[in-house]
Parts: sequence; structure tokens; C-alpha cells
Amino acid sequence: TASRAKKVKFIKSFLGLCSYYRRHIPVYSETKVFLFDLTREKLLFIWTPTQQEHFGKMKQMLAYAATLAYPDPTVQFEIHPDTCVYGIGAVLLQKQGGAERPLAFASRLMSRSKQNYSITEKECLALIWVSKKFRQFIFG
Repeated sequence: TASRAKKVKFIKSFLGLCSYYRRHIPVYSETKVFLFDLTREKLLFIWTPTQQEHFGKMKQMLAYAATLAYPDPTVQFEIHPDTCVYGIGAVLLQKQGGAERPLAFASRLMSRSKQNYSITEKECLALIWVSKKFRQFIFG
């Protein structure tokens, strides 16, 4: 219906905006998955309290996005990967001025088949993906 199309278009537009700033948003993919499912063609558009909660979280994360530090090539980089049921995430850090400062955030959703991996396989997948994602910082 026309109203469903407008709602889906709004969600896609909102997720596009959030995606543009995803480097500043920790756990982006974990929050995105609850809204992304609404854009699927074969699913009904049902706005539940869960979607409302995650929509609010995304808006709040956009408003209070982390301030990223500039990388210092003379200081060692740290990568902290993480996995959840739906996705993989990581933060690239450096210790600057005695504190850990985020340089970048990265996250992605896993395919439905990869969501069935064991936790060990998901952690290995996260390490490989993050190593490729931040290779220019790790290997120079």
C-alpha cells in the first residue's frame, strides 16, 4: 500500500543517515537490525515497542555520537572486536594523553546463515573482518 511504501521509505532514509555516521556510533549494527527488518519486501510493516525503542536509541546515538580522535602513527593501535547474535562490531583505539580514544567504529550485519555460527566461529569471523577493515592502521 501507499502508506507502507512511505513508512519503508522513511526508515530507509533514516538508516541511510545513520549509516553515514556509523563510524561515530558504537554498536550500530546491533541497533540497526531491528529497523532494517521493516524494510524487507516480504515482511509486514508492524511498528512495535521494540522498534520504537531502537529508533529512539539510534536518534540518541546520533545526537551524542562519540568524538573521534586523529590517529597518531607513532602510537600503537588497538582493535577491540565484538560479536552479537546479529552482527560484528569493532572499535579502533589509541592511548592518547593517558586515556583510550576511539579513532573509528565499524559494524556490519551478518547474513542469516552466519548468524547460525557458533560463538567461536563468530569471534574468528569478527577478527578476520576487522583485520581487513582496519588493515591500513594495523599494517601501515
